[in-house]
Amino acid sequence: MKRERFALREGLLPRRAIRHDAEKTRYTCDVSAVRLQLDFDDAAHALKVAEAKTRSVSPTKAPSAGSLLCGMVSTRLRVRQRRTLSVIDSLRLPRGFSPGWPKASHRQTDENPVTNKTKTKQLSADLKRSTVVAAKGGFDTKAKLLRDIRERVQDELGEPHPALEKELSAYAADLLDKQRVAERAWTTRTTNDAIDDAFAALTRVGIVALQNAGYTMSDGWEDANEVATRLKAKKRTPRGATFYHYQDLGRGVAGQGLMLAFGAYEASDKKRDAASVAIGHEIVETLARFGIETKWNGKLERRIAIAPFRWRRRQFTKAPKAKRSK
Repeated sequence: MKRERFALREGLLPRRAIRHDAEKTRYTCDVSAVRLQLDFDDAAHALKVAEAKTRSVSPTKAPSAGSLLCGMVSTRLRVRQRRTLSVIDSLRLPRGFSPGWPKASHRQTDENPVTNKTKTKQLSADLKRSTVVAAKGGFDTKAKLLRDIRERVQDELGEPHPALEKELSAYAADLLDKQRVAERAWTTRTTNDAIDDAFAALTRVGIVALQNAGYTMSDGWEDANEVATRLKAKKRTPRGATFYHYQDLGRGVAGQGLMLAFGAYEASDKKRDAASVAIGHEIVETLARFGIETKWNGKLERRIAIAPFRWRRRQFTKAPKAKRSK
């Protein structure tokens, strides 16, 4: 905590930007709106000590040349989902903030990598979490789910791992069997049934409506644009699109609701924003007509939120027909 107080007092990090987890000897820093967790004993290998900068702390109160050392950290964070790399540069750390950097002679490179056993255990845990989303999500067949497991294991480990593949395949099959049994008890219409019908209605009126489209926002727009291109080739040019992606699906399965991206296919730059907002209002109205509660501020910058609900999307049974309003 002394190091934390030093950093805050000297103005190196904004207040509440840094939190200390004493149990794990880890600091969490919010830098440029990106949360970065560093275990400093591991990160020390990436640190390069720069010359002291007399006015780097405060323009009005310059410290002595020896009172501060600025480190440049260039740390690559491996995001396990889709293994995306985020790069955080220029994190300044004061001398008093260091937990004790190892001497150059004691630094290790790649001679002590993560063991295969540890990596396999981590991969198993990650894949079990994603398998739950896939099994309950209601989009993947058993064959696709098992194929994805096999490909992911080989991709992560660099070689087949029959024992792990067998373990995860059995886990996935068990989840799907339980899902099949659970669906038999869904005798009334679910919120997911209503969402399916609402998206089908939007598609009929010229709005491409996709569920589980890609992994990220950019992936989702690629999928939507691909569908729009095919429709245009059939002389059925769409007016706009809406979708939620895989990460939204994960939150939906957890009962946290959904976030819908949307936009208009408008050639004119001047008219596109207004047309997109109009598409957003049409989506909200359509969802409301099917009994789906939403929250949106009416602005293009904000996605449409579907309120939290119990996720029950069918894969093995058919939904009861909706009652038509008089």
